[in-house]
Amino acid sequence: MEHLQRIAIIAVLNLIVYYKTLFYGYVGDDVERAERKQEFKNIFHRWWLQFVGMKHINSINSHAITILTHTACCVMIYLALGRNNIAFLTAILFSINPVNIQGSVWISGRNYATSAILTLGMFIFPPLTWAFYMSASYFAVNGWFAPLCFLGTEWWWVIGIIPVAWVLTNSNKAVMHRKIYETAGLKTTNTEMRALKPRKIIVFMKTYIYYFTLCIFPWNLGIEHNFLRGFGTNATDNKIGYKIDWIFFTGLIVFSSVCLSSLYCIIRGDWNPAIWGLFWFTINIAMWNNLLTIQQQIAERYCYLANIGLQYALAYTLLNIGKWLS
Repeated sequence: MEHLQRIAIIAVLNLIVYYKTLFYGYVGDDVERAERKQEFKNIFHRWWLQFVGMKHINSINSHAITILTHTACCVMIYLALGRNNIAFLTAILFSINPVNIQGSVWISGRNYATSAILTLGMFIFPPLTWAFYMSASYFAVNGWFAPLCFLGTEWWWVIGIIPVAWVLTNSNKAVMHRKIYETAGLKTTNTEMRALKPRKIIVFMKTYIYYFTLCIFPWNLGIEHNFLRGFGTNATDNKIGYKIDWIFFTGLIVFSSVCLSSLYCIIRGDWNPAIWGLFWFTINIAMWNNLLTIQQQIAERYCYLANIGLQYALAYTLLNIGKWLS
């Protein structure tokens, strides 16, 4: 009964927080998808295209689906991360964190929430990791390295699906190639953004710490961010991006600390919850850190899955800080 009560609290909280978004309109990609002509084969085809965000028929319906999807993700956080006080507080913190707005409010960002739900499914039913992993990638390719979170547990061997899925599976190889070198990749990035070079580690660390602080202190949110906005497009912004400064060193220190602490826990086979949460954040945000820019240099929707781990670490800290200080 306690679990049902907590799930109900999570659901009601989401309804209260996001109820007004039912009456919002369209923005960005929503507009084109609402205006495009589409013939439906049957009612199921109509429903599916609305669910995956390929066609918006009614803004209220579309926003309702988005609220339900974000709510389902919050419930899955509680179920997947232990069904305990830490998991419950994580779900609450994640639910209301403004940095998640591109998954909780923006209709066209909903697939990032759906992908996160399926990724969390791996941690409820580890034997079905392959099915959840492949399904999550269909909606949004934002959890490529999520199975690494099984390291240090009895299910460590499931990390083997990563090379199998992305190197040996032709369908996913095609998806990866299309994401990086075709469609959105070619439309929104250029040769510099897609180039792999040693000094990209500078931009990687800067992006890492930017997302890290953004998830804890959600400020200056929006579709576009000024930070690294022009990186890869002109010499002036490239110079700023590649500059070794305090942002780079802060990112390097935090990133290195998380990696070393995580390695220690993995070797011991005993995770500290806060470190595991930081590890989750790190491996799931890494693909968006501009080592190889896939779409935008900076976008809040890239934080959606990764932020679950950071909120988990924060929840553990908040629940134990009194004990640590006493």
